[in-house]
Amino acid sequence: MSGPRSACDLCPRRCGADRAAGERGACGAGRALVVARAALHFWEEPPISGERGSGAVFFAHCPLRCVYCQNALIAAGEAGAEVSVGRLSEMLLELAAQGALNVNLVTPTHYAPEARSAVAAARAEGLSLPVVWNTSGYETVEALRANAGTVDVYLSDFKYADAALAARYSHAPDYPEVAIKALEAMVDEVGAPAFDEVDGMPRLVRGVVVRHLALPGALEDSKRVVRLVREHFGDEVLLSLMNQYTPVVAASAAAGDARAARALGRCPELAGRVSGEDYERLLDYADGLGIEDYFWQEGGSAEESFIPPFDLTGVRERSRAWAGERGRGESRASRFGVGRQGARSALRRAEGRASRRGAQGAMRGACALRDAWREAAGARRHGAGAGERDPLRLPRVSGTAPLRGCARASRRCSSTGASA
Repeated sequence: MSGPRSACDLCPRRCGADRAAGERGACGAGRALVVARAALHFWEEPPISGERGSGAVFFAHCPLRCVYCQNALIAAGEAGAEVSVGRLSEMLLELAAQGALNVNLVTPTHYAPEARSAVAAARAEGLSLPVVWNTSGYETVEALRANAGTVDVYLSDFKYADAALAARYSHAPDYPEVAIKALEAMVDEVGAPAFDEVDGMPRLVRGVVVRHLALPGALEDSKRVVRLVREHFGDEVLLSLMNQYTPVVAASAAAGDARAARALGRCPELAGRVSGEDYERLLDYADGLGIEDYFWQEGGSAEESFIPPFDLTGVRERSRAWAGERGRGESRASRFGVGRQGARSALRRAEGRASRRGAQGAMRGACALRDAWREAAGARRHGAGAGERDPLRLPRVSGTAPLRGCARASRRCSSTGASA
């Protein structure tokens, strides 16, 4: 099926809306396919954004509709334009022509049949980039199985371990159970992380990245999420711990948004930010579990400037010369940190806790790609002094603030058959 459902069951809410007849589902989407932006983005994890940027397509509406959503404008369907599956396919090809490292479908769950059809049509026209499914993690196993042969990389949130917190913020008390089953299906489908090399840097071509956004006052739940990921998946996924929570709901309420004001009245804690101390404790907890490689973010990540403009760039017509459009409205500076326990501990002893923000990790391994990256990282690190530009800054992508890391070095060369 390549269009909207007559009794929609694409997400776990299974609202049964007759979207084919124009009825809107729990996600807010009706019959039309709506896209708000299709452009290069530089705000993802390094193996996804690389030096070139990820070809991100932002879809309007969302099945989860978190009250603190950083992209609330499109989640509520207040930005975007109706497009055909054919036009979506053209967007993917245009992003490839602009030099994208991959095509990145952002919140596509409620348009999954159309997204798969567009990818198939683009591949028939020569698209050869990895396809990233950028999701809230609120997915059905059946829908994910339907992605087999279409999706290469899953970039999935794991928002909550606590059902009460999931109900409070996303009206989805079943989220923890659903997300674990969804992640299991993703790992079954695409397998362990695998990389190739583009511009001298690793590119993720297969695998699952599990993201967790730390929320104000929810440190214990974040720890449970990390523990669950570790216990269920071990080294089979890449972990990304983010501190980019931005209280956009408070800003919207102050600007007169009645819906945001109601949300803030019910959840006043969302007006705050995640403290540096709490985020540090979360990273310490990951270290304590023996998680050696993961992505983490520096201070200063929580800024509205990191939210891309949903201005129909690349949507309605073929993009203009990509060099002129690339990164418009976005900062390309990025700061990535390594979560390798030994490196972090040594730096902490030598320079104190704050030094982690400038730390670069040595990569271990037995293949040329990994060794070359390690050599370059070491040379740049030793050549950088206090206050200088972070030597391993990489561009970033799709709505996330700067992430650090050389995650899963032991998997870095799996595409070449090498092992650590």
